[in-house]
Amino acid sequence: RRHTTMTAGAGSSRAARERHRRRGNLVAETSSSSSADAATSPLTHLVAGSIAGGLSRTVAAPLETVRVRLMTGATATGGSPSILAMLADISRREGVRALWKGNAAVVARFAPTKGLDFFTFNLYKRALSAVGVGPVRAGDENGGIDRRGGHPSTSRPSRGGVSVSAQRAVAGGLAGATSTALLYPLDNIATRLATSAATGAARVNGVRVVGALGLLRAMHRVVSTEGVRGLYRGFGPAVVGIVPEAAITYGFYDALKEWAGKGRGECGLAEATACGIAAALAGTAATFPASVVSRRMITGTVPGLDPSTSGAVGVDRKRARASMGLFKAMRAVAEAEGVLGLYRGLGTASVRLVPMAIVSFASYEWLRRWMDAADARRTKRAGIEVDAA
Repeated sequence: RRHTTMTAGAGSSRAARERHRRRGNLVAETSSSSSADAATSPLTHLVAGSIAGGLSRTVAAPLETVRVRLMTGATATGGSPSILAMLADISRREGVRALWKGNAAVVARFAPTKGLDFFTFNLYKRALSAVGVGPVRAGDENGGIDRRGGHPSTSRPSRGGVSVSAQRAVAGGLAGATSTALLYPLDNIATRLATSAATGAARVNGVRVVGALGLLRAMHRVVSTEGVRGLYRGFGPAVVGIVPEAAITYGFYDALKEWAGKGRGECGLAEATACGIAAALAGTAATFPASVVSRRMITGTVPGLDPSTSGAVGVDRKRARASMGLFKAMRAVAEAEGVLGLYRGLGTASVRLVPMAIVSFASYEWLRRWMDAADARRTKRAGIEVDAA
């Protein structure tokens, strides 16, 4: 009986060692960008993406302020001022801190947005694979691990004949729509704050905004004066813009990373960052007009839209909004300022996007890989403890 118990214990120990060995080597054995992302836990995507989003937005805050003012027409200088001229003018007129005015709202909006984007992008890819949309990765339904062998997932042919590019685009678009729907009110407040600085203190509908509590008071003020719908002014154009932008950005990023790492596992950190810059520029350029119109609807600066509906109390906003849909607003801007008016601020956006993408994608990839390695070390230690037991 003692011999039987020892044999069973030895077999159990060997099985445990084998399970922990496979889990401990999960990241190191990754053979492609897609399988590396599948091997990363959802929590890692969320945390790494959120930290990366906050860092990148803080670094690019001065350029974001200039970009929003150019897009909405809230500039104190005449003509078409250069980026440097606007930065100098804002600093001189309002102080250097004005370049970061509203950054708390921006970080509160985009830190979780980036985390949600990476988190839901990978979840949507797995969900689409599970229902046969795009290539099915063995183990996607098991959190990225092929239970038959314990190895990272590898692609199998699509059951529905849908390409991996289409799967990535759909997942990216859904991820962008999800984060936008959840966090749009903060984007609304951040846009109002960035443009209010051109006419005085950081205020929203007469409420001075300072810190996180100020954001909550501003949101309450908008709801009390405009209704809940006031927090979602311009939401339609924003979603129309973000879905294709996210589809292009995250789909292209995933594809470029896989191409860069082909034949040698996951690509390097510098290569992944370069892939992120290219993908972000492509996504932004393709959807910039919708973004311009969305912010102009928020601030009431669309030609033909009564400016008094932006921030005034007791104004019937429903009637003003009902007559200015997305395409009508785009046509109004194009007729008043030319087609280039729909791309006003694109140069600033591109200049701002490069440092922001460098910080965002580099910090995300570094944090993701560091957290993956930490998970592997913890798993290895757990395996050693099992061996000792």
